Amino acid sequence: MLELLGERAVVHDSGFATDTVYPEIHYLPEDMQIDLKRQDIKWTSKGEEQHLKLLPGRIYFHRVATSCVWKSTPRRPVGA
Repeated sequence: MLELLGERAVVHDSGFATDTVYPEIHYLPEDMQIDLKRQDIKWTSKGEEQHLKLLPGRIYFHRVATSCVWKSTPRRPVGA
């Protein structure tokens, strides 16, 4: 996926990428796992487990062309 984006995405040392035009968009590695209860995304990069906090208002893309948007509602805040 990153080959298609070219300079449109900045790849971080931990292995995920952020869109340069829309910084709320993150591109995640193929082996990522999302834990909604812990609000955590994890994957392995360079032999080490990496983590990214699942945040409201962010959009997370996975290579299989799916996306995940984490939103809170006024009645039930995230983490409640």
